Amino acid sequence: MKEAGLDLNGAKAGRGTRGWAGVAVPTSTIPAEVKLGTLTRHINITMQDSTSHFGNNLIGQDFVKGYQYEIDDKGCRVDLKKTLAVKKSDINPMYDIPLTKEGKDDYITFTINSQPARAFIDTGASNTIISSSDAARLGIQSSGESVHMSGVGGDITMQRAYVTIRIGAMMREGFPVLIGGHAGCALGQDLMEGWRYKVDREHNLLRFYH
Repeated sequence: MKEAGLDLNGAKAGRGTRGWAGVAVPTSTIPAEVKLGTLTRHINITMQDSTSHFGNNLIGQDFVKGYQYEIDDKGCRVDLKKTLAVKKSDINPMYDIPLTKEGKDDYITFTINSQPARAFIDTGASNTIISSSDAARLGIQSSGESVHMSGVGGDITMQRAYVTIRIGAMMREGFPVLIGGHAGCALGQDLMEGWRYKVDREHNLLRFYH
C-alpha cells in the first residue's frame, strides 16, 4: 500500500478477518481508487498486519460487483462483462452448474468419489481444500503426506489425499486435495486449471466453456 503511494494515516480499524488457520487477524480499511483494465472503482481496501503471512493482494467481490467475470486459465486472462440475458435453451446442464450464494461466497454441489459434496468457489486459493469433517463423512483417506501452508492468520499443516472429482462434464481422477483448515470446503485454482469458465452471479451458474 505504501509503495502504491497511499497515505496510511487515513486508515480506520476494520472488522477483522480469519483464514484457513482459524486465527482472527485485525484489519484496517482505507478508501482508494482501484483500476483493472478500463474499470475504475472507489472502494474501501482492507489491509492486514504485515505479520499475518499473507503475501498476495486480492481483488474481491466488492470490486467485480455488477459484472460477470470469465476466467480463461488456459489463455491467461480475465474478462469482465456486464450482465447479458440468458435463455433457458442456452443452459446446458453438463456445463452450466447451479450456484447458491451465501453471503459473499458462491457454493456448488459436485461429487467426490461418486458421493455428493458441497464447496464454495475460491478463485484466490491455489489448492482445493476439504474440511476434516467432510473428509471423514466421505471416507477420504490421507495419503500420509503433510503440506505446510502460510496465509491469513498464520501457518497451518494439512494432509494430502487423492480423489475423483466430478463437476458436470468435468472430471479429475487421482486429483490431489488438502484435508483440514477452519473454513469449510473450497474449490481452488488447481481444479480449474486449463478450463475457461464464468462465475455468472446474475443467473446463479458456474459456466464452463469447451
